[in-house]
Amino acid sequence: MKKLISLLAAFCVIGGTLGLSASAQNRVTTIAIDAVLKKDGSCEITQVWKGNFDKDTECYYPFNTGDDLEIVDFTVKDQNKTYKTLKNWDPSADFEEKAGRCGLNQTDDGVEVCWGITQYGQNTYTVYYKVLNMLAAYQDEDGFNFRFINSGMNTGPTKATLKLTAADGTKFNDDNANIWGFGFQGQVQFTKDGGIEAFTETDLNPDAHLTVMASFNKGIFTPTKTVDDSFSTVRELAFEGSDYDDADDDDEIGIIFAILGCLVGSAFLFALVVLVIRKKRFNAFYKSVPYWHDLPNGGNLEKNYYLARRFSQCRDGSIIGARILKLMLSGSLQPQTENSVGAFGKTKEELSFVLTKAPSANRDQGNLALYDILKEAAGSDGVLQQKELEKYCKKNYSRVRAFLDKSEMDGGIGFPFEDTKYLNSGNIKKLSESAKSQLAELLGYKKYLLEYSLIGEKSVLQTYIFEDMLVIATLLGIADKVLAQMKEIYPDRITEIEQYEYNTTMAGCYYGYMFHAMVSGESETRNAGSGGSSSFGGGGGFSGGGAGGGTR
Repeated sequence: MKKLISLLAAFCVIGGTLGLSASAQNRVTTIAIDAVLKKDGSCEITQVWKGNFDKDTECYYPFNTGDDLEIVDFTVKDQNKTYKTLKNWDPSADFEEKAGRCGLNQTDDGVEVCWGITQYGQNTYTVYYKVLNMLAAYQDEDGFNFRFINSGMNTGPTKATLKLTAADGTKFNDDNANIWGFGFQGQVQFTKDGGIEAFTETDLNPDAHLTVMASFNKGIFTPTKTVDDSFSTVRELAFEGSDYDDADDDDEIGIIFAILGCLVGSAFLFALVVLVIRKKRFNAFYKSVPYWHDLPNGGNLEKNYYLARRFSQCRDGSIIGARILKLMLSGSLQPQTENSVGAFGKTKEELSFVLTKAPSANRDQGNLALYDILKEAAGSDGVLQQKELEKYCKKNYSRVRAFLDKSEMDGGIGFPFEDTKYLNSGNIKKLSESAKSQLAELLGYKKYLLEYSLIGEKSVLQTYIFEDMLVIATLLGIADKVLAQMKEIYPDRITEIEQYEYNTTMAGCYYGYMFHAMVSGESETRNAGSGGSSSFGGGGGFSGGGAGGGTR
């Protein structure tokens, strides 16, 4: 269900991009925010806007200040000079009257920070203001839920980053703080130097915003503002409509219908059409590629995994299963059966791995990297059991995720920037001939494996060739289909094939144990406020920004 929600949200993002690009002339490419929390709960915020400005007279940013928030000490400077701050800002003034000036405009909902565009072209604006009472003292914790970048801004798509630190040098970490992010696709996390950072992985469009919620142990701050309630009330309101807590089906269906509502507009329907066209082009490309008989891309698992992930030809993390199979075939992992006493004193058999020897780093660094994880999970006895592996991966989810991220990153090495861009968007039409050729090898090999029994190749397969085939088949999730064909074609090798079937089943099971335990650990840690991916939905009950902004 959550994958469906994410996909529909992505449609909205794509639609927003298409709809905006056709009309907007002004574009803020990046907003970098530096926020410094003071002991009294106020926050000094510096925003650096970089972009191109070709029309309108001013930039503006609305705040819903409510009863407690106050914006003070507002200043702006561009790449040339510091602006003059006016006591009263007039949005109806002309370009020249606003040039080199900034000020606050009072509204029914709060206040707008405004400044003159001053000159057309590429500009960098450094905007500073202080927010009083941003952080409040609750009964159990001190915290805030603050919108740093609004939804509905007319200057996107925009890449955004946020760095938040304590003015007195206090280091934030998982022991003294909790953090969550809403409204954007990206990450929120603790930094090595004790700060908190949030960043977008896809550019902000009109439907997106950057809202961060954080809570802190008592004693770090002494906020001026106090609230006679628990911070859990703030958290529950922010979690509504998000994917942090497991929502029931009714909530998720409601979100889906809300997102589908976004798709009514022509821009969003156009985005959907683009995705359908790209899927058809991919299917046509797959149909057109010839059989590829050798290992695709020289057998480079990382490259094949990277390409397969770009076009949904394998599952997330499937390289774990492929590498476990390689470790088994090379003798680094030896499966064994252990007897244990179960319920009512009954003896049951459990499968495990004996880690026999480390693979050579010179031959395959990927195998060694995974082996090191398995070795640490197995403990001192060198025997890896299912429960051991699950417990380890749940607790050390970041190490498993780092292995997968590095696998994809290594697989993408060598592709030019333009190819990387089109690979990530699934736009097969605009790939270079070189990238298409590498993708064709993988797809041609997949077709070869799936149709092996139909193409009349009945020659005797050498063992190492068969093993290499199964490693790629495991990566692509089609090992069961390949083995079923082999049983029909080579009935005289049925014992050997059944052993391979056992090995691929073991590899698949242990991949499942590792991956799901990692995801479970990520989810629990993320929900608890230890950082991780942000939620596109949720974030209600925020203070600070609101909706709208950009230029006018």
